[in-house]
Amino acid sequence: MIVFLDEINTSRVLGLLKEIVVDRSIGGSILEDNIVIISACNPARQNVAAMMPSREVDLGRDFVSGHYNVRPLPISLQLVKWDYGSLASSQEKEFIFQRIKMTNEPAISDGLARSMTEVIAGELLLSEIE
Repeated sequence: MIVFLDEINTSRVLGLLKEIVVDRSIGGSILEDNIVIISACNPARQNVAAMMPSREVDLGRDFVSGHYNVRPLPISLQLVKWDYGSLASSQEKEFIFQRIKMTNEPAISDGLARSMTEVIAGELLLSEIE
């Protein structure tokens, strides 16, 4: 099972997400071996809420308007992140494919690794994988 956590550094529970991604546990309970956690994050930016009028923040409109905080990752998560930089699409896909294959997980065939690559690259939905 692949679990994709998008924009993890917009969450207010980065400690929990660190436990899931790095420690592979939730509340101290170890995740099953067949669970693969993949997450995405954005570059940290200035606190948007601090720039908005306080009444907007008080009413929760900062979230509805699409403004949210992108926080710096804890060091433990920074150490395991992959920075894709500005690769061409084909280079990014090959990079993702090779990283998947580097896991040396025998259950991941080349076909499955290619499908996983397409999902991670955002060009295929999980529901489209046979």
